[in-house]
Amino acid sequence: MRAFLLVCCGGALGSGLRYALSQAVSRGLPALLPLGTLAVNLIGCFLMGGVVGLGLAQPGGISPGGRLLVATGFLGGFTTYSAFNADALRLWQEGAGLRSAGYVLLTLLGGLLAGILGNLCAVRIFGR
Repeated sequence: MRAFLLVCCGGALGSGLRYALSQAVSRGLPALLPLGTLAVNLIGCFLMGGVVGLGLAQPGGISPGGRLLVATGFLGGFTTYSAFNADALRLWQEGAGLRSAGYVLLTLLGGLLAGILGNLCAVRIFGR
């Protein structure tokens, strides 16, 4: 029950922050791409890269409860594959197949690069 509550608490914070940040990023910008979802997913990849770089996602990095709270709960709630998929499908249905494909590639490649950058930053700053 404790693990479940840690994931729920982290997830609630991550989901709330995702909503607020997504709205802030999207406000007043042209809707060529779903920039709010893209931003939270790239930031989440960067943060997860840092978590992995610090060894926090591994046994011994932080407590199992801390991993559940931060990696599974918070970052799981902060990033969202379902919203990414819905945005890509919406673009496709609107006849913007090239933009849809570009968004998918930008998210996937950008997420990988953001994760690598987060990992490198964490290792360089904290020496792990």
